[in-house]
Order: sequence, then C-alpha cells, then structure tokens
Amino acid sequence: MLIHKKPKEAILSISGKGGVGKTLVAANLAIRLSKKHKIGLLDADIKSPNINSILGIDNSKFEHTKDEYRKILPIEYNGLKVFSTETLFPDLHGITIPGEQQRSFLRQAVFDVKWGPIEYLIVDMDPSSGDSLLTMRELFKKLHAVVVSTADISSLNDCHRIIHACIIHKIPILGVIANMVGSKCPYCDEPIICYNCKKTISFGDEIKVKNVADKFKIPYIGGIKFNPDIKNRNNKGNPVLPDGDMWIIDKTIRCFK
Repeated sequence: MLIHKKPKEAILSISGKGGVGKTLVAANLAIRLSKKHKIGLLDADIKSPNINSILGIDNSKFEHTKDEYRKILPIEYNGLKVFSTETLFPDLHGITIPGEQQRSFLRQAVFDVKWGPIEYLIVDMDPSSGDSLLTMRELFKKLHAVVVSTADISSLNDCHRIIHACIIHKIPILGVIANMVGSKCPYCDEPIICYNCKKTISFGDEIKVKNVADKFKIPYIGGIKFNPDIKNRNNKGNPVLPDGDMWIIDKTIRCFK
C-alpha cells in the first residue's frame, strides 16, 4: 500500500488575537515560497477560516474529495496546495468544537490530507496560545513561527502572551512582524494630516511592536504600513503585498533558510 507521508517542516503564522493580519502573512509566505518550492497552505483557524476568501477561491466551485486510500485531496490553486474548512462549510457555518476535537482535526489535516512531496507547510493558525499550538509542536520536529501584531495595547499584550507560549513549547520564532502601522500616506509618503483639525493621523507606532520583540531578544522583521490597497486586494482575492512591503516577506524567508 502506498503510504502518504506528512510534510516535514511547518511555518506557523500566529498571533494572540484575531484581525491583526496573520492570514495575510501566511498567504504571502506561501505565494512567495511557491515561486521556487512546493508549498502547502493549511488554514488551521477552524472557527474563522479565511484563507480561501483572500486567495479568491470560490468555495461553491470546489470540494475536497478523497483518493483510493481515503486521503483528502487539497485544492490545487495557482501552484499551491490549499486545505481549509472554509471549503467544507461554504455557507459560512459557525463551528463549535471542544479543544480535543480541534487537536484531532489538526492531526487529520496534517496526516490525512494528500499534501504530496511539499517542502514547507505554511499554517494560518487560530488566534490563541492553546491546544492548536501544542498540537503543532507535537506533530513537527522542524517547526518555525512568525508572530504578527498590530500596535494597539490589546494586540501587544497578546503578542507578549503568544511569544511566551512559544518559548514554553520550544517553538523557534523567526521574528515578529508589525501590521497596519505608520502615519504616512502610502502613495506620496507624506504625513497623513486631517484637513479639518490639521492633526497628524497615526495608525500605530511600530516601535511598540519592536519593543516586545526586543524584550524577548527575538528578531523584529519589520512593519507593514497602513495601506487601503492591501484591503482592496484582499477583497478581490489578491493578497499579494505591494512591492514596498514585500521585503518583509523576503526577510522572513531568509530567517529560516
């Protein structure tokens, strides 16, 4: 009988809370790496999966099927192998599962999906430091994490917590990425100033995120600047970062190669 082996190495895009951009980072890492490597992209955020949406995958046109060995076939999409519960529940059904069942699902996603001979499995994790993180530590000997945070206080606090959890579980952290930061116009690079009150508008100071990384003596990779074009691209199924921010993804890749 043909034995399908699990991927050898995984890179986790993690945060302590939702809405900070970990899905954006995961998608860009997968897309960038797929130019030279065979890549799998796993949406492990079971309760709020969004990988398919930002990749522009129409869930109504895809379904996960199984091969003769009952291995689940991932979606083949633009050079990536993608697996997400978003395809299993295309009508935006809410999923409520206990922690142990969530761990079981992640094991199945790693072992029972026919990833094939991929070099890296990029994983968009759920926004927590609990069962799913521990499960990935148990499943992979070669494991890396990229921490994503915004500069607001709640995100910084949760960034602190997720880094601490990685240290406890002995998960190597490639670095920390700040998202949605800056006070300059993404088009002309001048300060964003309110027309009425003349005050400078800031979307967060990335130095606050860097300070958290420095506290734990882990690399600070850089900050993705506030840019409405990124949101517009996501809404159109094109999550690729603008050229001015892509260096952050390239720097992340250099950290583990």
